[in-house]
Amino acid sequence: MKRLSAVLFLLSTMLLTGKAWALDTVKISNIGHAYWAGPLYVAQYYKLFEKHGLNAEVTEVKGGSLAFQSALTKSVDLTQVTFEHVLKAASKGQRVESFYRFGKAPANNIIANNEIMARAKGKSVEERIRALKGARVAIPSAGGSNEKMLEMLASVYGLDMNTVKRLYLGGDPGSYVAAFKTNQIDAAVYAEPVGLMVEKGNMGGTLLNVIKGEEPRFNDIIFLTLVAHPDIIAEKADILRKVCAAYDEALKIMHDEPEKGIAAMAKEFPRLSAEDNAAIYMAMLPTWPKDGKMNLEQAKRTMAYMTALGELETKSGFDPATLFTNKLQ
Repeated sequence: MKRLSAVLFLLSTMLLTGKAWALDTVKISNIGHAYWAGPLYVAQYYKLFEKHGLNAEVTEVKGGSLAFQSALTKSVDLTQVTFEHVLKAASKGQRVESFYRFGKAPANNIIANNEIMARAKGKSVEERIRALKGARVAIPSAGGSNEKMLEMLASVYGLDMNTVKRLYLGGDPGSYVAAFKTNQIDAAVYAEPVGLMVEKGNMGGTLLNVIKGEEPRFNDIIFLTLVAHPDIIAEKADILRKVCAAYDEALKIMHDEPEKGIAAMAKEFPRLSAEDNAAIYMAMLPTWPKDGKMNLEQAKRTMAYMTALGELETKSGFDPATLFTNKLQ
């Protein structure tokens, strides 16, 4: 009895002093600070990583290429990056693996200033894309998913990219809004809240709404994923399972209790008004799946538009099924 009392006293003392069992540290790299990373922010806000025994150390990097390299070199345990990077790297003999999908469609719409919007009003998707001829178009980084989307649409709809001036503004949404305001750019390929903020400021609007399915090539693909090096997956499978469990809970909150998701995002983006934050959240919600599972058809659709763009060259027998796994979920 005395021994049991002593154990209980020790446990209570550890909890009161914050010296309970140590959490497993997991290092995560994230591309900038953007709304599309909602599941990560919800997990942090509601301490879901801690709930599953994790101390999540999140580092922000500028651009998908840097995020991918952080996983490839194992400088982090996992990164948030598009499946496009995984496919392209595999075609060159580099290997990382997607183990959780938290984005099923690009969150990147094409936003344009009032002049372009006026010319393109009521036009077809093809004519709207061609309206970018001669435009200064802002994107986060060279070689990233935003640039690939723009190039693919240009290829499909006949926009000569030699007429387009690309400006690289990084991952801060405020940079894009400021650039529209000061007339430094004519258009941008970026996620919300940029489109809503530009429209609210009467500086332009959404030229092509990918989120709402105006371009079917991007619907239900493997887009945003959690990615790790195969060595990390083998060595830290238990830790990565805990990460998946935290994301599962975050996505459940976001879909089943959107008011809680909105509250978490309000904390993460305090400069947004309550009205704007709620509007952006509901606009983005269709891009976040209800779980992290992936399948081969989704992978093939992703491959299809990359191949059509000329961004992916694969040898006979290339198998995308080896580049993602659901075994950690």
